[in-house]
Amino acid sequence: MAQGSLRPLLAAGALFLGAFAWLRSGSDFLALEADAPATAVVAARFGVPLADALALRELAGLAAPAPHWHGVVQRYADARAQLGDPLAAIAATTASVAVAEQIAAARAAAPDADAAWAAFRVRPEAIDGLRFVSVRSRFANRTAARG
Repeated sequence: MAQGSLRPLLAAGALFLGAFAWLRSGSDFLALEADAPATAVVAARFGVPLADALALRELAGLAAPAPHWHGVVQRYADARAQLGDPLAAIAATTASVAVAEQIAAARAAAPDADAAWAAFRVRPEAIDGLRFVSVRSRFANRTAARG
C-alpha cells in the first residue's frame, strides 16, 4: 500500500466509526434494551413475557409516559387470550374504534385466534401487529443469545 493512501483510508475509517457510533446512540431498540430491567417489572406485573412488553413499549413510543405504556401492556395482557398476541397488540395500541371493530369482526369470523390473525394480517391495519411480531422476535432472540 502506498504511503500516500494510508492517511485517507484511516480518515475514512475513523469517519465511518464515528457515524456508526452516532447512529447507535440514537437507537430506540438499544435504549429499550438498556431499560429492560424496568420493563421486566412491568411485564411481571401484568404476566406477559419480557420480549412482549419490550415490543409493546416500542409500539407505544419510547417517549410515551409510563402510565400510557403500562396501560398498553395491561390492555394487551387482558386481550391476548381471546385475540392472540398480534391482534391483542394492535387492539392495545390503537385509538381507532374502526380498527377495534375490524379486529372484533375478524375474531368472530374465525374459529380461533391464529385463524383470525391469518385473515387479518394482510390488511393495512395489521402493520402494528406485524411490527410487534418482528420486534418481539428480535428481543427474544437477543435475550436467548445472551443466555
